Amino acid sequence: MRNNAKVECSLFSVTNGDGTLFGRNLDLQFDLKNVLIGCYQPSGGNRSITLCALDFLIGNDRMYVDSLTPFIRSQILKTPFYVMDGINDKGLAIGIAAVESQKIAEDSRKERIDILLLNRLYIN
Repeated sequence: MRNNAKVECSLFSVTNGDGTLFGRNLDLQFDLKNVLIGCYQPSGGNRSITLCALDFLIGNDRMYVDSLTPFIRSQILKTPFYVMDGINDKGLAIGIAAVESQKIAEDSRKERIDILLLNRLYIN
């Protein structure tokens, strides 16, 4: 993602007699061109449907399947572990809402984990 890109997101859910809807917006200073929808069923885990904005992994150029470079192919193989939004078969929905970054105090004694991988672990 561009260092100066402004990102502001919203996530919402609505419940009525027919069920629950989960929605989001992703306000960026550029249009997303490459989004991958994945359906997964890991052994011993929950089935899930997830979204991964490939633009954050490989850049914002429009891609075509017949012209994928080896680098882009390797990045696409990582997408099951880069979950921006998803829902599992138990009804747990999860999403990333980006806001303006802030400095935080880091504790080097604690293990770090990527937030997108954390999403995968939650819905798995």
